[in-house]
Amino acid sequence: MSGVTVAACNVNYPHAAEYVLDRPQGLGDTWVFIHFLTACEIRTARGIEAGRAGDCLCYAPGFPQWNRGIGGILRNNWLHFEGPQAAALVAEAGIPVNTLFRPHPPTFMEPAILAMRRELYERRERFAEALSLHVRLFFIEMGRILSEERRNALHAADMARVGEFRALRQELHERFAENWRVEAMARAANLSRSRFTVIYTRLFGISPMEDLLQIRLQNARRMLAESRLTVAAVAARCGFGDVTHFHRIFRRKTGNTPRATW
Repeated sequence: MSGVTVAACNVNYPHAAEYVLDRPQGLGDTWVFIHFLTACEIRTARGIEAGRAGDCLCYAPGFPQWNRGIGGILRNNWLHFEGPQAAALVAEAGIPVNTLFRPHPPTFMEPAILAMRRELYERRERFAEALSLHVRLFFIEMGRILSEERRNALHAADMARVGEFRALRQELHERFAENWRVEAMARAANLSRSRFTVIYTRLFGISPMEDLLQIRLQNARRMLAESRLTVAAVAARCGFGDVTHFHRIFRRKTGNTPRATW
């Protein structure tokens, strides 16, 4: 059960009123899951948003992390996890990345994170294997809850098309540089644009175009960090036809310019 482990975690953690989390480059190769117990402001893929008690967010490596409390002490449950299978674990659970979401009921989270923290502190025999099992079970349960919520929000006829939508999403992620349009995707599915968007969003927790934008930006950040391609070349390879638009959207979504990442 190797491939994913827990670096740090805590529950009902209090932060002082003046506390601001600000990690412009994320936390290296580490994923960060946060369950807010109080109201907050937080950077997401949509920019700075107001979060409510009960909201969750899963930050991907490299995404700029920023949050603070609203009107007093910020409290949250949080989990730092990493490893070569971490991204696959999040994807299999259907968890929106860099986007607020609200699993219900959330009662499983604190006991699960407490069990991980106990393993980290006690470091008993085979604790690394136990940690890997705990974090996998945590995301399996999260995925079950989100999947049930989405199924309950869809009609039976829509549920029959889940496989079709999953295949489409995989294609979208693999061919992110192409000129995708919601209208064309909806026509291919023989659905109206609005109905297609509703089903896609309920299934995956994110609209099709926001999903496409996130995967383009993730790949752009990787190319800027790992290659010597020009900003214009990266923009073109990631499906941004206009480099000025790429600069504007990159800064709005990440808080940095492409050259700052390069």
